[in-house]
Amino acid sequence: MRFLITVIFMCFSLCAQAQIEVFNLDGWTPEYADKVHNLRAGTEAKEALNQKFKRLNILDEESAKKLVTQDIQDAISNEVRSLSLAAKYKLRYLPAVVINKKYVMYGKPTKGEVLKVEGIQ
Repeated sequence: MRFLITVIFMCFSLCAQAQIEVFNLDGWTPEYADKVHNLRAGTEAKEALNQKFKRLNILDEESAKKLVTQDIQDAISNEVRSLSLAAKYKLRYLPAVVINKKYVMYGKPTKGEVLKVEGIQ
């Protein structure tokens, strides 16, 4: 079964028309992905910023605003967009590989950890 799923996945990924999106929590970035959605990127950026505030003893709002960079704002915005897209696709498990916005494969196919393949409604 896993072999069959891997073969199907490879056929999709070799097709020049295939659009492959990866949704994950751990920064997994396979080479075949057209788009990677790290659903914790904004949260990780906020946690790092909070640690920086504590380390520098930042207590006032003006000083804090100076440390919030465009990268942190972008990471938070990307996380929100990725979570919305995951909800639109009705993803139930992570990591998930979405192929052509029609099929979803749960697990990491490159590591032989495919759990399930479903169609997206």
